[in-house]
Order: sequence, then C-alpha cells, then structure tokens
Amino acid sequence: MSSAIRKPSIVAGTEAPQAPEENAADGGDRIGLEPSTSDRLRALRAAGDVLDGTVRQARRLRSGLRRAVDAEHPAAKCLVLVADDTEDTRKLYTQALSGGGFRVLQAVDGREAVDVATAWLPDVVVIDYAMPRMDGAEAVQQLAHQPHTRHIPVVMISAYADDLPDRVTRSCTVCLSKPCDAEDLVRVVHLALEARALGV
Repeated sequence: MSSAIRKPSIVAGTEAPQAPEENAADGGDRIGLEPSTSDRLRALRAAGDVLDGTVRQARRLRSGLRRAVDAEHPAAKCLVLVADDTEDTRKLYTQALSGGGFRVLQAVDGREAVDVATAWLPDVVVIDYAMPRMDGAEAVQQLAHQPHTRHIPVVMISAYADDLPDRVTRSCTVCLSKPCDAEDLVRVVHLALEARALGV
C-alpha cells in the first residue's frame, strides 16, 4: 500500500510564510531614504525666500536708522563751500564746520568758488568779501544769476559787513562781521539751512 504525499493545507485567515526582507544596509531598497532632486530644489527655494526676506528687513532697518540719524543730525549730509584767500582762516572754518557734522569744500578766491559751487552744488556757501582775482561780491552775483546755483544760501563774511552795498546783501542770506567766531559760523550755517528749508 503506497502512502500518498499530502500538501500542507493553509488555514483560512493566516498568511503564507514570506521570504525575509533584504537589509537596506546590505544593498537593499533605498527608496525614500534620500531626498529627490525636486525636494532639494524646493528646499533651496525656501531657503532663498527666507534669505530675501532677511535682506529686505535689513534694508528697511538700515533705511529707518539713516532717517533717524538725519533727523537727529541734519548737518550729516550737508555740503558747505568755504571760500577765503587766507589759508589759516579756511582751516579754522573747515575744522569748526567738520566738527559740526558738515562736509566741507574749499576755494581760495571768488573765481574758484564759482567753479566749485557750479560743479558740486553745495548746500551753503561761506565766502569772504575781499579776495584776489574775483572778490566775494562778484562771485555771489554770478552764483545768483545761474539757475542751478541761485537757490544756494550764502553767508558773506567781511570786516565791513555793515557797509556792504545793497546789491551784495540782497544776494546773501546772512552777512557776518570779520573776524568771525567759528562757533557762531556753525550756528549761522544751520540757520541758513533752516531758512532754505522754509523757503525764506
């Protein structure tokens, strides 16, 4: 009597044995372990957006700080032209104005003052009356007749400030007597800027 070989039956509700999974460390399936190229691009774009936002915020803060500084120190960006034929006087005025926060240009006579003012368009001109080649009066008249310089406030300094011709005083914002105290000059330049801002 021959015995039949019977196949093992599978009980309902149970699963057939499965083959063991390969170990990823042994070279198995690595899908999902590393970001795809599109994931990397999305991450780079997100980082770029964050950086752009940071840069914009920094620019806004810097702009606000600059406005605050300008409001606190209105002379910080103002350019003053000092024209005098005496070197010591130019140095004295330049040091005082620089100490007050102004930027300063210099000219040694009236002709150079006109050239420098025309090229640089300073916010204020401080000019001596008596100078060689071209005196302060003629320089001021030339500046007053040029459309792009006629609006510049002029502080005239002269030993004869009380006796200057009307044609000169009309072209000047302020006339100061010489010798001029350096601190008074800084104060007067500030007043000249305020007068210009008010359209006086």
